[in-house]
Amino acid sequence: MDDDIRLMLGFQGGNVHDFEKLMERHHRAVINLAYRFIGDGAAAEDVAQDVFLQIFRAAADYQPTAGFTTWLYQIVRNASYTELRRRTRRPGLLDERSAEPHAPHAADPIEKAETEAAVKRAIALLPENQRMAVILRRYNGLPYEEIAKVMGTTESAVKALLHRSRLLLKEKLKDLGEK
Repeated sequence: MDDDIRLMLGFQGGNVHDFEKLMERHHRAVINLAYRFIGDGAAAEDVAQDVFLQIFRAAADYQPTAGFTTWLYQIVRNASYTELRRRTRRPGLLDERSAEPHAPHAADPIEKAETEAAVKRAIALLPENQRMAVILRRYNGLPYEEIAKVMGTTESAVKALLHRSRLLLKEKLKDLGEK
């Protein structure tokens, strides 16, 4: 049995220290995923707090049918979508810094920074579902199967989302040339 699942089941049984261990283990990953999607550090911290509060409240209902991180990322995805929609309803809050991309290495630090900024803007402009799929694949390194579980869809749908996102990113970044 997965160590995270064992900790979650321990917390279900009343061991608060197991919940603390889960938080310590996954706090940074939750913040990173939320930040890459929303693009705001303070909002990502708020989302992380909300995610762990949801986990705390939902502990009694937790069933280890999937991996713990899959379940966790589903909660992060939903909380990030909610935060993004909240910000969209209140203009001025949306920040297009939705990712920390790993752009191609440029010899010139200024050129590299420009490329990274362009990639960040392009990812921020992707539709929500494509952006989440890109972040989960590229930055969290999840396989298609797990991305499908997190997003509540099929592997073939994830592959299609990633394909469309690559096409959109290529189009948005065509001005960069071969940088």
